[in-house]
This record gives sequence, C-alpha cells and structure tokens, in this order.
Amino acid sequence: MKNIVPLLIALIGAYTLVRNNIRVFPDQTTWITHPDIFYKFFIPGLMFFSSIFALIYREKINLLYLAFFTMLIDAVNRVSVFINVYCMYFAYGRTGPLKSPVDTTVVRVNMVPSLIMLLIEIVIVVSVALYFHRAKKQSSL
Repeated sequence: MKNIVPLLIALIGAYTLVRNNIRVFPDQTTWITHPDIFYKFFIPGLMFFSSIFALIYREKINLLYLAFFTMLIDAVNRVSVFINVYCMYFAYGRTGPLKSPVDTTVVRVNMVPSLIMLLIEIVIVVSVALYFHRAKKQSSL
C-alpha cells in the first residue's frame, strides 16, 4: 500500500506535467504563458516530487500525506473541469467557444485522459480510506 499509492501519484503527476508542456513551442510552455499555472504546473510537479521522495524516504509519512492531499486537490480540479464541460455540452450542444472567429483554429476537448486519471485518483482515495478503516477496526479489537 505504501509503495503503490505514491507510485500511482507519481505517474499521474508526471503524465500531467509532460502533457501540459510537451509538443509546444518554447514560448508556449505552461510556466511562461498559461494563466492557470497553479493547476497546470505546480500541482502536478508537487504530486510527482512529493511522491518520489515519499518512495525514497519511506519513514517520512508526511511526504506521503503531502502527495495524497495534492492528488485530492488535482482530483477536485478534474471534477470541476468535467462538470463544466458536461454542462456546456448539454446547454449548448457542443464544447468550446460559442462563436469562433473565422481565422482561428478549432480546438476539440479530449476528456478521456483526464477522466481516466480521475478514475485512478478515485480508486486511490477509496483504497486509502478502506485501508484506514481496516486499521482502525483492527486497533479497536
């Protein structure tokens, strides 16, 4: 349990960090241009590095807590983005801007990778909750 959770959190953080910053021009990287730098760069970076250090320093349980609660913040952000896109789709029949100028590129929203990571984060939260529930039940016996 103490190895799988930080490993999965590190994989989610690394994937998110790489996805936000790979295949872009040097002047389009997240930490330079994106207004939502907290959720696009800082949270995935903190998830990745805190979980890697939690794997290296196993006796430091605070690093595992930091990685877990950072993952919770990321999961809440993913749920809010999913609800926003879901409501926009049912209200307007499509996602993205309602009126697009003629000379712009149409951007399609791909929610599949984000939803897969959200499901993994939900599984991690449920497994940690069940782990603490079992530990509490065994300590009361």
